[in-house]
Amino acid sequence: MLEKIFQFVSLTHKFAGIQRTVKLGEREVFENDAEHSYQVAMVSWYLVEKFQLNLNKELILKYALTHDLVEVYAGDTDVHRSSEEYRASKTERERRAWEQITSEYPDFSELSQTITEYESKADDESKFVYLIDKILPVINTYLSNHSYYKDSNVTFERWSEWVSDKEKSIELKNPYLQDLLTELRAFLKQHQKEVFA
Repeated sequence: MLEKIFQFVSLTHKFAGIQRTVKLGEREVFENDAEHSYQVAMVSWYLVEKFQLNLNKELILKYALTHDLVEVYAGDTDVHRSSEEYRASKTERERRAWEQITSEYPDFSELSQTITEYESKADDESKFVYLIDKILPVINTYLSNHSYYKDSNVTFERWSEWVSDKEKSIELKNPYLQDLLTELRAFLKQHQKEVFA
């Protein structure tokens, strides 16, 4: 029994070892996948509670905590900095990573099922978490006064178009999220010289 627990704890260590390219606050180090997933979970939970959204909080927390877990074996794919070839391999790398996690934890089938359901974006909870995941990096970049988007040569227009594409891809008809994205775009447009190239 302890061996499997140790193995799973080791997986969480590996997850915390996956470095991202966004900074949090005043820190000199970049966030890792565990910190990012925790933040996605907490912000999602906060928004659902604050605005009394008719969403399953337990499912949202599960999606948020596992949405990037495959990166333990697939690695992070930075949409603005990774090569085109690396971005194109993302789906296959993550599929193989999901298979590895599934085979390593046959006694935790809910984990692989949750990852599958999140990837399918078939329910409003997965779509909600997906969009929160996409907007947190720009919020963190603004709050940390980091040069990520400038260094990546991403303009406000390019970022806005990228987010619009993500929003359209999941067809989430949530008026609160649409209002949030509209307000965020307006704010970032006013502060684009601080954040974007």
